[in-house]
Amino acid sequence: MTTQIPGQPDKTGGSSIREPRPLREPLMRFNLLDEISRLAGEPQWGDGDRNSIALAKDARFRVLLSVLRSGATIGEDDADSTLSVHLITGAVTVRRGNDDVALAPGEIAVLEGGAGWQVRADQESAALLTLSWPEKQARV
Repeated sequence: MTTQIPGQPDKTGGSSIREPRPLREPLMRFNLLDEISRLAGEPQWGDGDRNSIALAKDARFRVLLSVLRSGATIGEDDADSTLSVHLITGAVTVRRGNDDVALAPGEIAVLEGGAGWQVRADQESAALLTLSWPEKQARV
């Protein structure tokens, strides 16, 4: 996971593999295929069932890229954020409350806030998650 540098909330802390970089700039560009390759080459991926990086982040908005092994899940039990899940590779099932939908590469699901959600990898997958919160519920 990405950590922030104390006193510099707009930069990641980096790691032994990742250089610190901005989380917020007026214009940002990412090559998702390069980012996926980088995530899949890190020890967290080799040792676990998922690896993620925050590509952009402020108090009300977050873009998270995740690689997931088959069976891995990510989610929140009590989510007030609006969420989109854009599947890049693999296959996932997205659940909100009691409803679920299977996604294929290139498909996107949009979930309203107010209910828990979960993304479960049905096979090794890469997904881009975008979360937004109302101003009164902004997160640091």
